[in-house]
Amino acid sequence: MAKLNLVIADSDEEYLNGVVTFLSEKYLTRFKILSFSQKESLINFISTHTEKLDILLISPELYFEEISNLNISLVGILSTGRLSREYKGCEIVLKYQLGENLVKNIINLYSDKTNEIIITKGQNDTKVVAVYSSSGGSGKTTVSYGCSVKSIHLGRKAFYLNLEESASTPMLFGTSSQYNLSHVLYYLKSKNKSLSLKIEGIKVIDQETGVHYFNPPVNHQELLDIEPSEYFDLITHMKDMNQYEALFVDMPCFVEKRMISVLDASDTILYVLNPNQLSRIKLYNFINELDILDKAYKQKLLSKTVFILNRAFNGEQGYEIFRDILDGIGMNISHVLPESPNLYTYQNNRIVPDLSGKFGRALEEVVESVI
Repeated sequence: MAKLNLVIADSDEEYLNGVVTFLSEKYLTRFKILSFSQKESLINFISTHTEKLDILLISPELYFEEISNLNISLVGILSTGRLSREYKGCEIVLKYQLGENLVKNIINLYSDKTNEIIITKGQNDTKVVAVYSSSGGSGKTTVSYGCSVKSIHLGRKAFYLNLEESASTPMLFGTSSQYNLSHVLYYLKSKNKSLSLKIEGIKVIDQETGVHYFNPPVNHQELLDIEPSEYFDLITHMKDMNQYEALFVDMPCFVEKRMISVLDASDTILYVLNPNQLSRIKLYNFINELDILDKAYKQKLLSKTVFILNRAFNGEQGYEIFRDILDGIGMNISHVLPESPNLYTYQNNRIVPDLSGKFGRALEEVVESVI
């Protein structure tokens, strides 16, 4: 997508310089930015400018009535609180807010205003990696979160998408936005033409790790209302945006049509095993459940499945538990993640896995093999 033409007009030069500096450093690929602190200069620019203005953010003291007649998709009045008058056709934008929140706000307002079909396109070839296990407590979330973080460490842009009905996202990242996955699902169901721009406005960037993610929905029952085709559309849409090199999907433990659609849309499936008999039984049941699919489709899913042994003692211990099942489908365990008794610490109201030791190095090998 081409850059959005953004004009910011405010007589407070200190504020103006701060906002322009932030946007230029963080969002130069998204916005083409011009700024004005004098009304006369702004009027002269607008009266002679021939290219369409996408967004105008303007303080009340610089506003002039002719603006309402101009072809500007979004006019946002920068407000510090209560305004002394109404501004017809304009949106109110809180002047003093975090830069990231300001960008989310204006992107969402803009996508609501425009009738264009907007597709944000990046330069990355996105790999979708579904992280799955039939066993609860297998370490699936740790693997998907850890792979996301390790991707960032390796210089790759990564998104963590949690589709669990009881998401652990707040424990890993906290919550820091008024927007969440519920909003994405709403725009998905309504077939919003600006879905990719909406996603850009709803996502959150974790300041500690650099991982992008959605806050979990307020009511996780909403996930049950999503059709399999809509899950498929969401995954493929995020893939086609080419904004990330890796999209790690943290999946529920059950297999049904909705989750099959996610597996279908994925490039790689990381199946997490534990070295115990319960995990063996769950794997056996999973293979049998795939038998309800036609043979070609089952083989398609298995051909992109990578089996990971998590919480392994003494290197290869645990292979024998699964050998007969995996031999039966012509596959084996590709990666072993060692048992790490002190893997988790609690810092700043969030759970933080220690990814610096052997476990982290093993995850790096996983990331490098799938991206």
